[in-house]
Amino acid sequence: MNQAERTIDDVAEPGRTNHGAEFARTTRRPAARITPTTRFQYNSRFLGATFSNVSECGEENANLRENIGVRDTMDDEMVEMIHDLHGPMFEECRRESNEQDESDKISGMFPEIKEELYPGCLKFTSFNFLVKLMHIKVLNRWSDKSFDMLLELLNEAFPNGVKLHVSYYEAKKRLRDLGMGYESIHVCKFDCALFWKDYASLDKCPHCGESRYRLNDRKGKQIPHKVVRYFPLKTRLQRLFLSKHTAKDMRWHKDKRCETEGILRYPADAEAWKHFDEQYPCFASDARNVRLALSSDGFNPFGNMSTSYSMWPVILIPYNLPPWKCMKAPFTFLSLLIPGPRSSGKEIDIYLQLLIDELNELWVDGIQTYDSFSASFFQLRAALLWTINDFPAYGDLSGKILNIDGKTKDTIKAREDLANLKIRKELHIQEIENKRVKPHAFYTLTAAEKVDFCTFLKSVKFPDGFSSNLSCCVNLKEGKIYGLKSHDCHVLLQRLLPIGIRPYLRKDISTTISELSNFFHALSVHLPWEARIVGPVGYSWMYPIEKSLRYLKQYVRNKARPEGSIAEAYVINESLNFCSMYLRGIETRFNRGDRNNDDIDDEEINNCGLSIFSQHIRWLGGAVFR
Repeated sequence: MNQAERTIDDVAEPGRTNHGAEFARTTRRPAARITPTTRFQYNSRFLGATFSNVSECGEENANLRENIGVRDTMDDEMVEMIHDLHGPMFEECRRESNEQDESDKISGMFPEIKEELYPGCLKFTSFNFLVKLMHIKVLNRWSDKSFDMLLELLNEAFPNGVKLHVSYYEAKKRLRDLGMGYESIHVCKFDCALFWKDYASLDKCPHCGESRYRLNDRKGKQIPHKVVRYFPLKTRLQRLFLSKHTAKDMRWHKDKRCETEGILRYPADAEAWKHFDEQYPCFASDARNVRLALSSDGFNPFGNMSTSYSMWPVILIPYNLPPWKCMKAPFTFLSLLIPGPRSSGKEIDIYLQLLIDELNELWVDGIQTYDSFSASFFQLRAALLWTINDFPAYGDLSGKILNIDGKTKDTIKAREDLANLKIRKELHIQEIENKRVKPHAFYTLTAAEKVDFCTFLKSVKFPDGFSSNLSCCVNLKEGKIYGLKSHDCHVLLQRLLPIGIRPYLRKDISTTISELSNFFHALSVHLPWEARIVGPVGYSWMYPIEKSLRYLKQYVRNKARPEGSIAEAYVINESLNFCSMYLRGIETRFNRGDRNNDDIDDEEINNCGLSIFSQHIRWLGGAVFR
């Protein structure tokens, strides 16, 4: 029996109630066969399935829609959403991939869709009303307290029997199943290892022996030193293809993109994208395979307070989407939330293991995914094209500027090459007490000199708005600088470095560094080359990412647990973003007008009486017609 000939009874799992089959039996009509063009509509009190093409079942029953508790228009938007998440064809995919838990949660929401808000309500179901209410809260950034007060008032105002939650906490739990959740993984106190996979059951770090948990004299739950939040990528990519609102757009870069030789409009027009297609033609043959960019940056979740705290989110951007969706917040994924209070620095690789492991699986094996646009399954694969970072984050990720063993260019082999070439004898490897030692180069600073240089930076004062307060970024005890923004790096390189290093380096070296600092005042020659390689600058710069960090900062409600606040708020916001694509009759992120709306009323233009002003323009300031 092929896919198109399977009936509703064949779709149901053993032990699972099949609403479509039950409805067909109660109406004593044969079950319709599923074809690729079949459109499911759950419209009975049993959430039975009716079909738009019922030629095989006879004429459509006119009484099918009678005795429905609420208006169909209010049901359809939520039914449509749940159907996309839990379609019969997608149910088979879940059985094959052993993802029963998520499927059970979503199928358990079927009865709630038809539940009246209160007895006799014909305009809202309890689920529809809750989704819209939560959407308004998130869109307008209401506080949890104000939402609790609103729910309390609505419960008092509505008739008896109203089915509405009494608190934001309960409402959040009900909608949590629509999201994709996250995993909390314990980390060693010193960032040595993750308690994950082979180390998941250990109570001590396998590298340093430090305890996994804090000392807690009280009886109860043990508290880990650090927790990293990981947001799985596979399910989030699958959801882009499950929804009819995004499935078609995931192949826009190949099916709809206008390609003109010599013109860059999109990353697919750039040399890097084309080179990747030539190197991996099998991957490029299916336009649905996802191409990703990775971005990460540190930020202080408490704003510009004196408290130094650095949290590092890792964000993934899919490039398959069209320009009006690509790089936009609803279509980017928070993948990792690396905890503070200090930047992970060179240990960021420990945290990235979680993401790298999943990216390897998506690249090598892929994952079975249902495409709602073509009504078929395919093997979804993903590839990481490049990273997007500012210079401080790039320094942490690359390790080239931190003098990290194994990453710095000043290696043992580099010193041996100097000896083989018989140059720079002062830098040759030396044997001291049976140990090979690298002498300090003339351009490096000793530990004491680093502290002196940091003291100089901590004492510098700038005019208001010239740069950040650098004194908050200096750690005198460790002799380190951290938390700099890109502009702060420019100020340090172009203004402070030539002055601060002069007492510690030889004249020829300090002069060279000073000339290099002056050179960087007007360095922009790399920008055209970068645009030719990766495409228009708007798809590879940090501004959208910085904007996302601002949104994450607004999620912090509990300053004692900023990471947990952000993770919980992000999952709810992600769920409601998905729901809002199906909402009608309400303003959402996807249907509201532009901030600068240039739509002009033709009557206003014609009434002005002057032909010179009969153009579609937007007036700046107050406009008065006389």
